[in-house]
Amino acid sequence: MNRADSLMTNDSLALDLAEWFDDHGTPNEQMRAYYILGRTYADLGEAPQAIEAYNDAIERADTTSQNCDYYTLCRVYTQMANVYYYQDLYQDQLSSIDRAVHYGYLAKDTLAALLAQTQKISTYDQLLMPDSLLTISMKVSKEFKEHGYNSLAAAVLAIPVKYLSDRNEFAKAAVYMTTYEQESEYFDANNNIESGREVYYYDKGCFFLKVCQYDSAEYYFRKELATGKDFNNQNAGSRGLSLLFQQINKPDSAAKYALYSYDMNDSVYAHKATEAVSKTKALYDYTRYEHEAQQSKIQAVLAQLRFVVTGVVTVFILTITIILAYKYRSVQKKRKEEKLHYQRLLESYRRTERELLELRAHQEQFSRMTINWQEALTHQQHTAQELDRLRQSEQMLTELISQKELELEKLDAELSQYRRKDELMIVASTDEESLLRVLPFYQSLLRTTDQGQSLTDSDWKSIHRFIKKQLPQFHQFMADNRKVLTDYEYKMCLLVRLYLKPKNIANALELDASYVTRVRRSLVKKLFNVDASSKEADMLIRQIDQIKAADTSD
Repeated sequence: MNRADSLMTNDSLALDLAEWFDDHGTPNEQMRAYYILGRTYADLGEAPQAIEAYNDAIERADTTSQNCDYYTLCRVYTQMANVYYYQDLYQDQLSSIDRAVHYGYLAKDTLAALLAQTQKISTYDQLLMPDSLLTISMKVSKEFKEHGYNSLAAAVLAIPVKYLSDRNEFAKAAVYMTTYEQESEYFDANNNIESGREVYYYDKGCFFLKVCQYDSAEYYFRKELATGKDFNNQNAGSRGLSLLFQQINKPDSAAKYALYSYDMNDSVYAHKATEAVSKTKALYDYTRYEHEAQQSKIQAVLAQLRFVVTGVVTVFILTITIILAYKYRSVQKKRKEEKLHYQRLLESYRRTERELLELRAHQEQFSRMTINWQEALTHQQHTAQELDRLRQSEQMLTELISQKELELEKLDAELSQYRRKDELMIVASTDEESLLRVLPFYQSLLRTTDQGQSLTDSDWKSIHRFIKKQLPQFHQFMADNRKVLTDYEYKMCLLVRLYLKPKNIANALELDASYVTRVRRSLVKKLFNVDASSKEADMLIRQIDQIKAADTSD
């Protein structure tokens, strides 16, 4: 419906969509939902609510993200500018147009950016700023032309014609009229403008009146009266004819059309008075909404000040947290170095073991040679000297083997020490959840949260008793850092340490599951000053007592 520019009046559906995407949507989807809500309020004629919805859409946009939907953001500002225009809030409209142009170019939507700029032409016309009107008209027309939008480049030249005529810049006005009529695609084969744009005949008649081409002026003023049936066109046509007959000295005809113009002017005035009442009421409502929004901003500033004061008070606690995080990293680094040293020792052990096998093989070979030499000694006495050398070599091998055996025993003892240390760490970090599941109070926690119920005060007392008794290091750490965390964050840490799933935690604390995911990451940031995913956050929380124990043992 939005893309087809259909009238949207179902504000209940639009509100439901905005609320649903607020909880489940991405920033781009949230912005788009509030944009649709603003369009709906605008179609219903509720300007204050429309502006508020457009502001909500802008607040939802994440302009720091590479995936920001600048295309939609451009249209939010464009529609907001349109509402401001019809409420006669021209300065607010100009500001919104500038933002629409900025995001149009960021979205690489040149056409949208240029179309937004064309709104300024009518605004400067209403503000009686001819210099600004002529400047923006020429600028936008030129840029439309450069990008191949020839019909749009011609279309923006209609309003400046009257001001150029008033300035006696007739040559330029004539060029603008020719370009507008030949290239804007608003005229048929008989050079008749499309319905709703007949006011152009008045501007063209004024041009011919200025250059004293009275027949042409009279032709277009009468054409205005014949084709433009609303009050404004009738008023413009009759006024033009009155001015013409005054200039050519036909007082009767001038008086006739002056009276008709007067009657039409009364009708226009009555119509504008009705519109003014409606706009004033809407503006009053808008002022009230703006006041409420201002109060909300003041509350937000006060909340921010409270946050800053709290931040100053908790600087010392944050410093301790940073130190703990540093120590945690040091422990991890030390464990990594120990593991590397263990691997080196293991390689050395295996290498020594291989050398020992080789030496024993050599020992057996020498033993066999010695036996052979001994047998040969009875037959050949001259081998005695060689036998002695073999015996000496055998003794050296025996000593070398003993040395290697001692070295192997030492390496084996050191490896055993590392194996025991690693086994203790593994035993400390595994099977906790399985052990917890056999406890009656833990089974009760799971049943309660699986059924979507929150935990009672009695449940929380059982949890605190269990953690204080069974996980003293974790209990002490949480007590030391209690002031850093909110009540929800503190309780969430306890439930994460007890291996409860995010859904169970959400039920236990009566929170939304997505909120639980975000808070787990933020509380780890508070405790350790590190950025981590939700799963990494759970791992860090469950290793707190192991880290404390490792620090104590060191």
